[in-house]
Amino acid sequence: MADLPETDRRPESLDSDKYTLDYLAYPKDLGWSKENANYVVFYVNIPQESKLKNQGTTIGTLSPIPGMVGTSSKMVDVKPYKRLKSAIALPIQSRPSAKYGADWDMTSLGPVLGWALTESLDTSSNEDSYWKKAADAGRSALNVGGNVMKAVGLSALNAASGMVGLGGEAGTRDIFSILSRTAINEHRTQLFKSMRFRSFSFEYHFYPRNPDEAQQIRNIIMMFKYHMHPETGGSNLFLTYPSEFDIVFYFGTQENAAAGDANSDQPSSARQNLFKISTCALTDFEVDYGGDQFYTFTDGMPTEISMRMGFMELELLTADRIKEGF
Repeated sequence: MADLPETDRRPESLDSDKYTLDYLAYPKDLGWSKENANYVVFYVNIPQESKLKNQGTTIGTLSPIPGMVGTSSKMVDVKPYKRLKSAIALPIQSRPSAKYGADWDMTSLGPVLGWALTESLDTSSNEDSYWKKAADAGRSALNVGGNVMKAVGLSALNAASGMVGLGGEAGTRDIFSILSRTAINEHRTQLFKSMRFRSFSFEYHFYPRNPDEAQQIRNIIMMFKYHMHPETGGSNLFLTYPSEFDIVFYFGTQENAAAGDANSDQPSSARQNLFKISTCALTDFEVDYGGDQFYTFTDGMPTEISMRMGFMELELLTADRIKEGF
């Protein structure tokens, strides 16, 4: 398995790691050539109960780091994970993109509850003015009482006409609106529900120039495919969760994102070039062998391979996490 070049361009965060990591890197000059100074590292975390043993380079150096993964996620750890001593390092070939979304739902409070809540939240109103407004609202209701009775009567007539196929679609409320030339204020509002999980996509085009690069590409594809899938238990009744991934952007020797402080009142602007990604699951994986025309080398290896991946973040972010650079 190829290592990232042992030069001063090696990521400082990896040099300071307690454990030495092996890398499936493509191309070999990743991280220290001018063309490949920007790259991304995919760290693999396997479940504690995984049956995975050291099986060679096709799916990584499967010798887990003891203990919990040093992940950035603040989720509740129901089952502990271990980080492999193998990681995948690839250039950034498509522009990094982060999409943030929040779910809000519209709801109708209704005319009575909506009016009462509006008045109760009006800090400029005192108790006397509150009851005065209530009395005014009551008088307004009495003033339209005649139209209400007409609407009820016409609605009943409409329902009876419907029995012989002559009725319309208008109900009592619609008829009242026509008679009074007013529309009932539904007091609609938006309720915050939750933040959405972020998703990330990566696309790569590989053009192997020699047998070593071809084997490296095969190993990278196999490692992603293997760790995307679950394991089976001894009885085949249950499936062990697939591996998870920590994804980190690098520029040269350092992580290319902010190292903010959640306890600070201000967001960090230091090295806020890109964004951090919390622990992810690999949800989509697609490989195309060959280009517009399918060509291979003399050993059958395609001259071009395209790989597309989709990751789903497993943590719902809060403002504190945003201040940390996510």
